[in-house]
Amino acid sequence: MQKQIDDGIGKFGIELHKNILKHSMEVGENILVSPIGMYLSLALAHLATTGQTRDELKQVMGLPMDEKLVYRSHQVIGDLYRQMQHCAHSNVSVYNGLFLQTGATVKSWYLDQIQKYYDCQLTNVDFTHGDATDVINKWFELKTGGRISHFYEHPISEEVQMIFANALTFSGMWDRQFIAEHTKTPIIKFKAENLYFRSETFTGDDGHEMQVNMMHKTDSLLYMDMPELSFEVVGIPFKNGEHYMYVLMPHEGVHLIDMVQSMSYDIIQQIITQSGRKTVDLKMPMMTMKDHEQMKDVLQIMGIHKLFDSPDLGNMLTGMSLKVTQIWHDTELMMDENGIDAWAGTTQEYKIYSEHHTPDDEMKQFWVQKPFMFFIHHPSTKSILYYGSVYKVGDGN
Repeated sequence: MQKQIDDGIGKFGIELHKNILKHSMEVGENILVSPIGMYLSLALAHLATTGQTRDELKQVMGLPMDEKLVYRSHQVIGDLYRQMQHCAHSNVSVYNGLFLQTGATVKSWYLDQIQKYYDCQLTNVDFTHGDATDVINKWFELKTGGRISHFYEHPISEEVQMIFANALTFSGMWDRQFIAEHTKTPIIKFKAENLYFRSETFTGDDGHEMQVNMMHKTDSLLYMDMPELSFEVVGIPFKNGEHYMYVLMPHEGVHLIDMVQSMSYDIIQQIITQSGRKTVDLKMPMMTMKDHEQMKDVLQIMGIHKLFDSPDLGNMLTGMSLKVTQIWHDTELMMDENGIDAWAGTTQEYKIYSEHHTPDDEMKQFWVQKPFMFFIHHPSTKSILYYGSVYKVGDGN
């Protein structure tokens, strides 16, 4: 059961990232997604469903089709969700909430299940007044320590009857930090004995050059070159190896989107299990990424249809017919010489409807000066917290 859930979450994550990138309205824009945040959000919906709606979610989420194993699978997911929050040096926090229109009711059995597996609490709000927007925004602000303060920038529709909310934050320090004095900035600051502090260039797939703050260090890191797939990868550890950031860079002449579309869960697992220690001369751009995605179309492409049409929510609702009208996913990530701070928020809106190799002495050069893909991995739970595709670097991108 554990392996099936691990594989299900892993396959869901890479397919989600690939489909977001493939169907992005703006080609060349950065993508940042928290697959575990999205997966937990769908797990709350899965517990509510019956019939075809339930089967579609099982298929996409990689859950066992045998109903006798369903609740055992939620126990495994819930244990994973709690385990990832107990790290000594990296801070991972995950929260789930259910916001329900005042006067509406859900089955007590369902409330017991989401509390048991996912620590999800019910809050009654009045969506017909603007205070519901403030209540949910304040929930995100409280749960993320102020990182997400305005998830909803506009009032929530009065037609909304219910919202599932998920918040995930990650804060990790590099195991060995980049030295701030070695970061090259985009401005020539001064000249001393003919020594110039020069900018570094990050070149997009379209040939556009961006001047960036480039971090630099030489370290013993995980490394793999995959010539048959035309990319190389470096794995950068956070404190005590509790998490790793894997950076995948396509070979010369290969576009990032082609590399990402060739990815599979098996390739991701090969990277995680077979990368070996190398001395690496590493350059990485400092960056801030933000992304705002509407997930309905992407999830429909992946095979979830009934949830957005006429779902069977018989395990949750009495006397009310609801469907999901949109799933919002907001993410942000900041990376500098010290480490990474990232957060993600997800809401489902419901409305009424009628071991490593020994290091060697060879130094590898890994200069991230062009578009790349990355993921942040939690080894003890085998979970991917974030996937990202970076086309351009700069504040707010």
